[in-house]
Parts: sequence; structure tokens; C-alpha cells
Amino acid sequence: MASDPIKDLLEIDVSRDRMQAVIRPVRRPTCLPGVAVEDVKGFLDENKVSFGIGEGRLAEVVAALRSPGGLRKVIVVAQGKPPIAGQDSRLGLPDIGEEFPQSRQGDSLLWCVEELHDVCTVLEPTAGSPGKDVLGCEVECRHGAKLDIGLGNKTNETIAGKRVATTTGLAHYHHGEVQVLNPVQINEDKMSAVLVLRPVPDDDAHMTLEMVTWLVKKLSITKGVNSAHVKQALEAHRENAAEAKKVILARGKPPTVGEDGKLDFNMNVQDSVGAVRDDGSIDYRERGLITNVKEGDLLTKVLPPKKGKPGRDIFGQEVPGLMGRPAVFQASENTKLSPDEKEIFATVDGMVRVLEDGQIQVIQEYVVSGDVDYSTGHVESTGDVLVEGSILSDFKVTATGNIDVRRNIDKGSVETDGALKVGGGIIGKSGMMIKVGTDIEALYAENATIRAGGDVEFSGGLVYSEVRAKGSVRLTGRRGNISGGRVVATHGVEATDLGADTGVRTEIIVGVDPDQREELIELRTKLPKIEKRIKHIDLNLGPFLTKKGRMDKLRPQRLAEIKEMVAERKQLHEKREACQIRIEELRQEMAESVEAQVVARGTVYPGVVISIGELKRMVIEPTKDVVFYLDKEKRAVETSCASQRPSQSQSSKSKATA
Repeated sequence: MASDPIKDLLEIDVSRDRMQAVIRPVRRPTCLPGVAVEDVKGFLDENKVSFGIGEGRLAEVVAALRSPGGLRKVIVVAQGKPPIAGQDSRLGLPDIGEEFPQSRQGDSLLWCVEELHDVCTVLEPTAGSPGKDVLGCEVECRHGAKLDIGLGNKTNETIAGKRVATTTGLAHYHHGEVQVLNPVQINEDKMSAVLVLRPVPDDDAHMTLEMVTWLVKKLSITKGVNSAHVKQALEAHRENAAEAKKVILARGKPPTVGEDGKLDFNMNVQDSVGAVRDDGSIDYRERGLITNVKEGDLLTKVLPPKKGKPGRDIFGQEVPGLMGRPAVFQASENTKLSPDEKEIFATVDGMVRVLEDGQIQVIQEYVVSGDVDYSTGHVESTGDVLVEGSILSDFKVTATGNIDVRRNIDKGSVETDGALKVGGGIIGKSGMMIKVGTDIEALYAENATIRAGGDVEFSGGLVYSEVRAKGSVRLTGRRGNISGGRVVATHGVEATDLGADTGVRTEIIVGVDPDQREELIELRTKLPKIEKRIKHIDLNLGPFLTKKGRMDKLRPQRLAEIKEMVAERKQLHEKREACQIRIEELRQEMAESVEAQVVARGTVYPGVVISIGELKRMVIEPTKDVVFYLDKEKRAVETSCASQRPSQSQSSKSKATA
């Protein structure tokens, strides 16, 4: 049957992409009992539909046309062959064995990997397969492209496109990119390891404790791993993974630093708050800030540094102990270092001083920059001492050299083998003494006890003081008065006024050695006590001394008492004889008194007692411009006009010149 009836009843519709052709009725359906498959094929051929024609669909069209109702629906009669696109280059992940812990979240994968093990394979792109439309025309296909594959750090390309890990760590696949993470950071000294927890998005895989355990084992970390702390940190990070965190994974046992080298001083050079008394209290004046030494004394030994105890790193390897630092020192002024540099010695007598920069010195003048008080404690020096302030109450300065006090001695004490110079005055009190080996120079003295081995000179006054000088005592100023107290000077006294108009007792004693005079007074005080004790013993031993008592009838205890008294009596007689001999010697020495005088340029007031040698003279009436001297022929203390005689200092110069 011809296709003309079909043309009238049907039409062919080809899709825009020409991949499909359909037959649909265009007029009222009509039955065509004699239509055949070839008729439909011819109709398709006329419309150039030649590929992908389905025989079953053609039979379905023919059956519909032959039916009484005719074709009433659209039937797909041809289907083209679509092209097949080639695959782009892509990553191929390796098979991960059970021995490598892993974690997966969606398409993301995190797994343990060893150095030089496969991480992924880069697959090359493939060619596509062309298609054909229903008109029989070829349809072009898309070939796979070679893309820039996302390969992160710690990977390295090898043959056949495989990538291997360059370190032992965690391989991470996420959003088509592979990289090897190194979450364990080991410190250079191998003493600690840190676990780095990276930020983890919601669709990414998390690190697990099994992975950390695997890494610790593979990295040979054996010491100081805190698994409980790591587990707690991983759990906390899983709850809040938006930020990176660092967790201490392991700590080694660090080596200890050995003891530093030090100076082992042969004396105490450390400051102290004070000395502990027997009753447990502290004397804050005894601070011991000065250490005196002699020439050749060992000052200190130089001890070398020591090596500390060894430690162990996180890999279990022993770490040698560290050496302490060598002692910092310098053998400085008046010191010398031994040839082996192990000892330091003093080269002069003086005081040890250790400076902050390690200099060790022996100084011969000790300088107190302020007052001698609780900040310095007592000062004791084998050299000279300079006090730029004052010596305050109850503090003492002792020296073998000269002492220079720029201000005052305010109820303090001084003892020195050298001279004393005081810029201000000397104010004394009970128990405080000024004891000087040679000369004393000061502005004034008040209530002071002074001992000098040479001359004493004041430009001001001397009030209620006791002065003993083996030289002379001179008060050179216009107000150089001696009022109250006692002055003993071997070579004389010179002042403006002696005593006061109040009649205060003032003793001036010259022409005798003060020490001899003091000794004579002590012996004369001691001798009567000895004689009194002898008389007491003689009274108890009376019968036995006259042989009238019988000692054989005494009780043992009484006999022992008698023997003790006899022995004591013998000793007392020996002491009495020695005292008498020494008293006579001193009297003879003092009888040969040196030539000395007492000069008063102003007034000598009643109450003044002048002694020259063993002779005395009481001043009854005020006397001006007077000199007291010893007239040996008359054996009396006589006076003359002071202005007509040379002063004490001029006499001394004349004698020295002669």
C-alpha cells in the first residue's frame, strides 16, 4: 500500500538534537486495514529518518493504524545513539590495609601512611565514543581532559603516575585533593613532641586515638607519652574543631644543669643582719660587713662547675647532663691568682671587698659613704677608715690605721692604732670610749672618755670629759676651754680657760705617763684588799700558826679547809710583795717626771686642781694668763705669766730643734 494515506493521517517530528523521532496523528484517526511495516518505513525514509528505528515500535504503529479506531497517540519510532564522553584525569586511592588506622566522613578519608608508601595514583584521561542521530549523522563526543590534580604537600611523584609519602604521617583525601599531613612536630632537641590538631570542617574526617598511637609507634617515641591527655584533647577537638590546636604529645626527662662554679671564700664575705647573742636575740650592730686579712692569706678557692644528671629524650636516648657555668671573678687590686688559677691570695694587709662584677680586692682604706649605723654595723678594719658621716650612738669603729670622721662621733666608740681626725665634735656617754694609738684632732669633746698615745688637739672646748694622752693636750681656739672632768697629759696642757666661774672641779695632770699613773692607782687600790684578806686568814689560822693547835685531831673536812687557807695565804703574801715592788718602781719612774707645764691663755677658775708629777696645786683665786710648772728645787708647783713663756707647742718645737 502506498504511503500517501499515511502522509495524510500522520506526521514525523524529529527532536532538536535529532536524537529522537516520533509519529503522531494529524487528522481524525482512520482505520487503514491494509497498511504494512514497509509503508511506515517508507514514510520514515521520505522524512530522512534512517537510524535507530525500532522494529517493535513500527509494528505498534501498524497495529494502531489497522485498528478500527486508528492511531490515536504519539509513538517514538527512532532513537539516536548518544555520544559517550571520555574520563578526565583523576586520582585513584590505594587499597588501605587493616594495619593502617583510618577515618571516613562522607567522601573524605584520613588514613595512616608510612614514608615512601603509595598515597594515590593519577589516572590519565580517556577518549570518548561518538554517537549518531536519527537522521544517521554522527554526533561528536567529548574526550577526557588532563586536569591539574590537587596534590598537597609531603607527596612525591614516581613512575606510572603514582604518588608516595615523603614522611610518615596521615594521608588526607578531601574534595578531590590528596595531601600528607605531619601532625607530630618534634622539637630540635628531641625533648618534646607536639600533636597538631587541624581545623576540621563538618564534612571532613577526624583524627582518632588509634592513629596517634600508630604514629607514636612508627616514630619510635617511647618516653613521656601522655595518652590520657591526648585522648581528652581529641574528644574536646571533635566537639569544637573550628580552630587549630596544639597538644603536648610527649615530654622527655631533661638533663639537669650542674652546680655552677663558685668561689669558696676562706672567710665570711656575706652581709648579715646581725650577730646572734647567747640568749638567742640579735645584735644588729654586729653585721660583719668587713673582713680583714693579712698579706699572703688565702682569700678564696676557685671551684670548677659540675656536670648535671643525664636525662632521656622522647626516643629513650640518654641526654648528657649540662655543665654549670664557670665562676665569674677577677683577681683585682692587691690580690694575685695562683698559677693553676684555683686560688686567690692577698698581697697586702687590708680588707676584702667583692664587687658585683666579680672583682676581688684587698683595700687598705675602708670608706663609709654615710653614717656608721644599723646599715653598716660596727666597722672593723686592718687599714684606714674614712667615715663621710658620723659615728652614731652605740656603734664602734676599730682600725689598725688612721680614722677620719668627717662629721661627729655622737656617743659612739673608736679604737685604732693610728691617728683620729674628727671634722666635728666628740660626744660621749657611759661605756663609750675613744682609744687612739697616736694623735687626735677634733673640734670639741663633751662627756667623752679619750685615750691617746700621742697628742690631742681641739679647736673648741673640752667639757666634762676624761682625757689621757701620752703627748700633750692643746685647745687652740679662742673658746678652747677645759671645764670639768680630768685631763692627764704627759707633755703638758694648753688651753684658753681652765674650769668655770661655777667652781666645777677640773683636774689637770701633767708630767706623768697616763698608763703608769693608772697602773699605780690600781695597785694602790688592790694592795689594801690583799692585806685585808691576809689578816682575815691569819685570824682563822691563829692557833695553827703558833703551833698551839693540833692538826692531827681535826676532822678531814676541816683539815682540808686549813690546808686551802694556808696555800691561799702563801699566794697572797707573794702578790703583796709583787704589788709593793711594782708600786715603788712606778714611784721612782714618775719621780723622774718629764718637763711639762700647764698653760692658760685666759682664766684659771677656782675648783681647778693642777698636778705635775706627784705634786698638786689647788686654785683658790681666779688667775689669768698663767703657766703652771714644776720647781724641782722647791718641790712645788709654781706659776708665771703665760705671755712671757713659750707656748707648749713652741717648747716642743724648740726641743725638737735642739
